[in-house]
Amino acid sequence: MNEKAPATTRTRRSGAASAVVRDERVRCQLISSAKVVFERDGFHDARIVDIASSAKVGVGTFYRHFESKVSVFCAVIAQTFDEIHVGGATRALEPDNPALQIEHANRRYFEQYRSAARLHSLLEQLAPDEPQCREIYLSGRNRAVERIARSIRALQDTGRANPDLDAIHAARLLVSMTNDYAHMCFCLGEPFDEEIAIRVLNRLWIDGIGLVAAPITP
Repeated sequence: MNEKAPATTRTRRSGAASAVVRDERVRCQLISSAKVVFERDGFHDARIVDIASSAKVGVGTFYRHFESKVSVFCAVIAQTFDEIHVGGATRALEPDNPALQIEHANRRYFEQYRSAARLHSLLEQLAPDEPQCREIYLSGRNRAVERIARSIRALQDTGRANPDLDAIHAARLLVSMTNDYAHMCFCLGEPFDEEIAIRVLNRLWIDGIGLVAAPITP
């Protein structure tokens, strides 16, 4: 027999659901505040008290959500990588023109890297010595590599890319080239003409995978 839950039980459930929503909102506030503080102060000079204050919560609340400054930094980076991963999915834009897919993806990557250059620079500094940072760095990189490797294999299966190419190694090398160049330009200040750079980068990707019938914008 089905009976309605007592009012007190429904109230408890509603209160528990509200608490979960509230906790998630606070966590998002802390991540957003941490992003601002890290971009402004760097990692080593950033203070947990400033992150909590910016999020309008106490330090105790910070520690209910994150165990350390490193862990909240990793949450900021994970969010940044999610944005890049979503932005890098360009197949729907040009389903029949992989060359233009590559062009869109590279342009978007440059735009997104530029907007988060400070965070990328901090991650490059921290990853060699902080295991948590290194793990999230490699995880974000692997997401990009796997997506690109799948695209290369799909092109190979349809005879539009070099069939002798090892897709996973090609993807790793292409990602490394693109990421390193973005780091040099946006973090270290190497002078460059962005339009020329993107055009040459596109050509290196296209020629590198042996893309067949690959028109590219001038």
